[in-house]
Amino acid sequence: MKDGQPQRLLVIIAEDDTLCADALEEMLSLLGYEVAVTRNAADTLAVIERLPELPFALITDQHMGEGLTGQEACQYAQEKFPGLPCMVLSGDTSPGFKSLMRTGGIVTAHKPASPTAIMDFIQHAQSVWDGRR
Repeated sequence: MKDGQPQRLLVIIAEDDTLCADALEEMLSLLGYEVAVTRNAADTLAVIERLPELPFALITDQHMGEGLTGQEACQYAQEKFPGLPCMVLSGDTSPGFKSLMRTGGIVTAHKPASPTAIMDFIQHAQSVWDGRR
């Protein structure tokens, strides 16, 4: 707690699609989360590097132009913050992304992700968070 106020849990959204990023930001803000939105892999890594403590979760697009993929951003974040709940969103239907969907440790969903899919991930992140306290 800071100044008697409960801590707002930080969710990082890494998404280059403005509509998608804005919708996620609004949804999570209404749920009471602090939200940091980045538009590319480089900015995402910079935010992760500056964080002094574990964020609540990372939700990222798989393909954000040049630089790291969403999967690579999650792996980078999990190296700094082991166990960080990560979700990768993508419109990609290639065998490579389907393979990623079967790997452990990263939650995946196809775009457009439903509010239910996002809420399921947030509930998963909350159970991880609760297990750390």
